[in-house]
Amino acid sequence: MWEEAISLCKELAEQYEMEIFDYELLSQNLIQQAKFYENIMKILRPKPDYFAVGYYGQGFPTFLRNKVFIYRGKEYERREDFQMQLLSQFPSAEKMNTTSAPGDDVKNAPGQYIQCFTVQPVLDEHPRFKNKPVPDQIINFYKSNYVQKFHYSRPVRRGTVDPENEFA
Repeated sequence: MWEEAISLCKELAEQYEMEIFDYELLSQNLIQQAKFYENIMKILRPKPDYFAVGYYGQGFPTFLRNKVFIYRGKEYERREDFQMQLLSQFPSAEKMNTTSAPGDDVKNAPGQYIQCFTVQPVLDEHPRFKNKPVPDQIINFYKSNYVQKFHYSRPVRRGTVDPENEFA
């Protein structure tokens, strides 16, 4: 989160320059800020995966019941590992193997059903970047952080189920 550190450095720089008049601290702050900019451009940062998790069934507390949440995974965390950790928190829950929304039979069932699948973040284009040559390192930060929209694919079946003739 070097971008966040830079904004804090800018706040501090203003204090050091305009309020405290400590130019030595100001220069150290600016050196640190320059290192953060350099890190953004030179150090490879892993993109986190995001997971949609649905908690279905009457066995969950009301604040979770029949709701879907988006979770951000840790660096290089696979969906399977995330899902195992999730299921360990709810040992009596049954894992659902579909991305389709469950029917009322599952939602009203007395048990616990957990649905977990990967979703991709959708970048909202920042107006300050519009029509400007912005380096990928900067764009990639915004593709993985402060994301409000996600998308995913799921199979669509019409008529009888034919595994040879599926499309998403």
